[in-house]
Amino acid sequence: MGSSRLLGPEGEESLSEGFEKGKTYMDQVRERGQRQYEILDKEIRENGEKWLKEMAAEEKKMQDEAMKGMQNRFFGGFWGG
Repeated sequence: MGSSRLLGPEGEESLSEGFEKGKTYMDQVRERGQRQYEILDKEIRENGEKWLKEMAAEEKKMQDEAMKGMQNRFFGGFWGG
């Protein structure tokens, strides 16, 4: 039961394997953090521009919807009640 915590994510060495190689717990945490950073960095480089365009389009859509809502409330108040 407790040994399941020593297993690393798929494709990574387990904590116990790292300990056998003389790595401390913090060494292993740092290495995993570095690998995660590299994966995220690669994703941003490959998809960052696309993500920014998608975010800008979504923001524009939300602004347009908010403006329509304000116009409806304003003009509805004028004529509707």
